[in-house]
Amino acid sequence: MIDAMQMVFGVLIIASLRHIVRCSNSNKFALLKSKTLEKDQVFAVQKLIQRLIPKHADGFVITLNASYFELKNNLDAFEFRSLNDGKISITATSGVAAAAGFYHYLKYWCNCHVSWSGDQLNMPSILPSVSQPVTKYFQERFRYYQNVCTVSYSMAFWNWSRWEREIDWMALNGINLPLAFTAQETVWQKVYIELGLTQEELDSHFAGPAFLAWQRMGNIDGWGGPLPASWYQQQMSLQQNILKRMRSLGMMPVLPGFAGHIPKALVKRLYPEAKYYNLKNWGHFSSEYSGSFLLKSEDDLFQQIGSMFIKAQQEIYNGTDHIYNADVFNEMKPPKLTTDFMYKTSKSIFQSMLSGDPNAVWLMQTWMFCKSYWTEDLIKSWLTAVPIGRLILLDLASDIYPIYNNTNGYYGHPFIWSMIENFGGTTRLYGKVEDNIKAILSARNEFGNYMVGTGMTPEGIEQNDVNFEIMNEMAWRNSNINMTKWIKQYAFRRYGVVNDHICDAWQMLLNTVYNCHSDIQNGRRGEGRIPVIRPYITSKLPVFMWYNPKDLFCAWTHMIAASQQIQSTDAFRYDLVKFGTQVLEDLSIHLYYQLIKAYEEKDLYQITNAGRTLIDLLNDMDTLLSTDRFSLLGTWIGSAKNLGENMKEKRILEYNARIQITLWGPNGEIHDYANKNWAGLIQSYYTPRWKMFIDDVTRCVYNNVSFSSKVFGSKLLSFEQSWTKDISQFPSFPTGSAFKVSEILLKKYAKYFDV
Repeated sequence: MIDAMQMVFGVLIIASLRHIVRCSNSNKFALLKSKTLEKDQVFAVQKLIQRLIPKHADGFVITLNASYFELKNNLDAFEFRSLNDGKISITATSGVAAAAGFYHYLKYWCNCHVSWSGDQLNMPSILPSVSQPVTKYFQERFRYYQNVCTVSYSMAFWNWSRWEREIDWMALNGINLPLAFTAQETVWQKVYIELGLTQEELDSHFAGPAFLAWQRMGNIDGWGGPLPASWYQQQMSLQQNILKRMRSLGMMPVLPGFAGHIPKALVKRLYPEAKYYNLKNWGHFSSEYSGSFLLKSEDDLFQQIGSMFIKAQQEIYNGTDHIYNADVFNEMKPPKLTTDFMYKTSKSIFQSMLSGDPNAVWLMQTWMFCKSYWTEDLIKSWLTAVPIGRLILLDLASDIYPIYNNTNGYYGHPFIWSMIENFGGTTRLYGKVEDNIKAILSARNEFGNYMVGTGMTPEGIEQNDVNFEIMNEMAWRNSNINMTKWIKQYAFRRYGVVNDHICDAWQMLLNTVYNCHSDIQNGRRGEGRIPVIRPYITSKLPVFMWYNPKDLFCAWTHMIAASQQIQSTDAFRYDLVKFGTQVLEDLSIHLYYQLIKAYEEKDLYQITNAGRTLIDLLNDMDTLLSTDRFSLLGTWIGSAKNLGENMKEKRILEYNARIQITLWGPNGEIHDYANKNWAGLIQSYYTPRWKMFIDDVTRCVYNNVSFSSKVFGSKLLSFEQSWTKDISQFPSFPTGSAFKVSEILLKKYAKYFDV
């Protein structure tokens, strides 16, 4: 009877919503809209302005009036103009749109800049007047932000102060569909204890704070845990603040849904008759931590748990915005590769959302479709199990691996074009600026009926600000950009000065480092990169170089030449340090080959010389990074420890922070994936590894024996594991002058670049 009712209900949904996909993309998902009153959104934007530029906050008048723009179906727009009293009036369709209008004025009228690596808010004493009203229309309904991995690689140890700052950044850049995954373990704790599990059983199920993203997706079970006892209440309070602030600005936070992954004890002790799959083999993890237990879609427990979770979430977080994310086979092969299995599993996940929220919309990452075993018929079966209008596909890596154009626009389901940009949150310079702009414009032209948004889905943030600045603007831009002009304006805004050296540097970077035309991912995660690569002997490192290192060196030279004029800005210091660090990193590859050549020729003198030069360069990298407050290992570890309420909790949190960026798994299962060029990490972890390698190579040549990767690897792992359990402290404040250190290193290494 229930199945029949659900079937009828499903038919009614399809009948009532099928027309949506055939309308313009502005008509889609009318159910998804902010429930926050306009006056409250206005107040939230005003408070944001006060936080950012308190001395000028009274100079802005915010009005929300969607009918002013004659738009239909929840598209966003903003307009700003000067008033007779000198104030700036901003009229918009939503709080987010108003915040974006405010930032547009700051950027293009006041030449200001807000970024992860520092702000430049040197405002004119009098607000610049706007001679003619400026109006911008967002091209699609949604501007999405975050990857499910971002919450672990970058946000794992954030407090409210850091989250408040990030939500402000989201609003300024027009983000209206942010992921909000914090504290879901607190909800699961409530659900599972109600079902009969013990806290001890949950402790063995939940991953540690730095690895929750993969436990949530069923890749691992329990690794890095248990969660600190104070974690649940602490994170719940944090999430309540996050959701309250996001909603106050008119955003629609994306909450988690149930994908079927459950604690082992649920089926082994409480419900032994339940039907389930035991998923294994992800990331080379041992059976102790690998995979998860996945309820079969036909088991009654699936709908019961899914409904309980959605309802508990609504109760704890004061309602819902009706959009949920759930990922079930992330980088894991489904237990059955049949159309029937795909259809039933997908349908069951969505039905579990509906059972807790009749207005539910499923936002699904499509990363799992990248695997070759996901054939066209399997993908189609999965997608057609959900009614049109109730599923949004997050094309997670449109910049390197688009799927929408291989599935005919996901067979009618709307999708969001997304830039993944990086893996593991690595700190390396990289960008596909030109290609991304072209791809977005092309997708709008060819799939405009199905493309309902643009998104940014990096695995980690706080790097390569320029990529995200452009992506955010593409939400309202609908034509190509004069990047020569744009990059000059960007540099002016970012540093607050006009300088020919800076303009030349950024033009070089735009043409080289930020103009990759390949979809190859090698090198973006640090593969083959020194210092972060695990040392070994090879005649060809797997380094993906799409630019000439000499061009980057030349850009760095220009930045150093401009340094005397802009010493006081955080963003300039950050860029100066990051550009220089990558110059040295590129050079280290050359030094590595010198070392290997000396080893192959059994030349002890050259091994010693090349090894000493390489270690000296690594020390110089650490010294340079130490001058920048955004490039310190101590900040990452300190933020983790600060969340602990006692020494035991602090130790768990510090271990999570250390092992995620190094070994990842207990035995290096995904070693160096989330690597970072950070001061302290190079000095205490990467450099000792290279010293060990150079010493072993030297001994092998001296004793006339071959280098053993197995023997060295075992010794290396012992050091790495010891480091992750260490509790040595690292500075969380910068030391030295980035400008002086850069000048010294420029003179020291210029000879390698023939200048």
